[in-house]
Amino acid sequence: MACIRQVNLDALWGREAATVDSTLRGAKQTIKVLQQVGVPPPFLPLGPYPVGDPFGYAIAIAMVLKSRELGRYADYQQYETIRKLRASFSNIFQASLPALHHWKVMGGTKPSRFLPTAPPTRSGLSDSRKDA
Repeated sequence: MACIRQVNLDALWGREAATVDSTLRGAKQTIKVLQQVGVPPPFLPLGPYPVGDPFGYAIAIAMVLKSRELGRYADYQQYETIRKLRASFSNIFQASLPALHHWKVMGGTKPSRFLPTAPPTRSGLSDSRKDA
């Protein structure tokens, strides 16, 4: 539970306060403007979330626990070491049967940087995670 709490706090603090404020302001303005014409807001439901691990918490917890181990040069593991756990999971996921059924394109603007993927550690909630 302590690892999940740490992961949640890291996720919350991963956003700039100005970004959060701007998003909230934009949402309120959208709702206000659409109410004038009787149109419901286009925002998707924010929950409830499915039971299970659709967001990749298991890998996040593994990374937190690994980060607490003694490192070669410090009293903890460096990020460059623990990020390899996520990379390993992503590579294994991409080779799995659920990933083959639910390819998603993620990447940059160059064709060589696009790759088919849908691991829970990579992006938002997708149908492929139900099988992962």
